[in-house]
Amino acid sequence: MGTKAGARKGREKGKRWEKQFAQELSLWWSDGRDKSIFRRSIGSRAVVEAESQARDIIAMKQEGFDFTSRFDIELKDGQISLWKNFLNGVDSEIYKWWKLAEYEKIGNKQIILIIKNSKNRNKPLVIIGEVMYQQILQFFGNKFSERLLKWRMDKENWLFIFPWEEWKLFDPRVF
Repeated sequence: MGTKAGARKGREKGKRWEKQFAQELSLWWSDGRDKSIFRRSIGSRAVVEAESQARDIIAMKQEGFDFTSRFDIELKDGQISLWKNFLNGVDSEIYKWWKLAEYEKIGNKQIILIIKNSKNRNKPLVIIGEVMYQQILQFFGNKFSERLLKWRMDKENWLFIFPWEEWKLFDPRVF
């Protein structure tokens, strides 16, 4: 019985983090003006039918529709070891999450953004693919710090991992 309660508590903590992150995303998107543009989508793996939804995040106001029409956002909460993920390659959690998100990509959304809560540093991490990384370089130049991790997932794919605080320096409206 203790296991079920523990699992439920873990899911609740994840939901709380996702709600907090939706507010943080709203503040970033609105340049600090509004913390209610986005909210956490109800239900895990919910079927996405509305343009206002970007998987785990839904736009509550018109101002957020541009973001949700171009990005798929997968929020993952939990403690992972990046080094173990790098060593495990195609058997790693990050690789599996990424491949699942690619497979479930919605419509013509070309960019997948995965945000991971890194409890070991208590700060979210942003994980993006090579296409998004190249777009950032094209529009902003190389403004990444030494904290950027580049990981070759498999023979064809690279992932780029960096702190949310650095992501907030970029303006996604230029993509």
